[in-house]
Amino acid sequence: MILFGGGLVILFLLTPEVISQIHFSLPSFSIIIPTTDNWLTGLTRGALPQIPLTLLNSVFAVCILSGDLFPGKKISTGRMATSVGLMNLLGCGFGGLPMCHGSGGLAGQYHFGARTGGSVVILGVIKLFVGLFLGVSAMQLIQLYPLSILGIMLIFAGYELARPARDQKQFREILVAISTALGIVFLNTLYGFIIGLIFYLISKLFKTNKELNHL
Repeated sequence: MILFGGGLVILFLLTPEVISQIHFSLPSFSIIIPTTDNWLTGLTRGALPQIPLTLLNSVFAVCILSGDLFPGKKISTGRMATSVGLMNLLGCGFGGLPMCHGSGGLAGQYHFGARTGGSVVILGVIKLFVGLFLGVSAMQLIQLYPLSILGIMLIFAGYELARPARDQKQFREILVAISTALGIVFLNTLYGFIIGLIFYLISKLFKTNKELNHL
């Protein structure tokens, strides 16, 4: 909160005119009924290409990370997938953008001290207030917010998210982690996942053959 508040101070010092552009307004809602073309476009250009990232980052990774950070309180993948699906189905009727529960967000919040359910409630209330009553003014603040501050937050969030990799002690586990990371960095998430999966299957096959030969 101190770091984020410092970023706002820098924002207002560098661009004081933005203060006069902040306006509070009451929200207005309208129901949007997607057409057949909307559904087809969303399915082919949005949902299907997003499936690997959403499943890996917003379902599997966040559930596994929740168990690492809070032993004994791991969230089930079924509940997480249901939550992501429901909020997107409900949100699209109001023109909402696709949303998810990112593992990066969980890692970052934990690293910066958010350890209880109350912290999530506070964050949710702030976001609801900004989204409902600031409207376009919120977008202006987001666009002008110092990227250097966001970069610092992302660095520490990434560090927290990568920390579980330190538990990989065996050579094949390290190989899978490195190959996956390199694939994501130089290609994309889907190819990184496929490359890591291939190395994992090869290592499992090699281990199985070695055990059979030993017998």
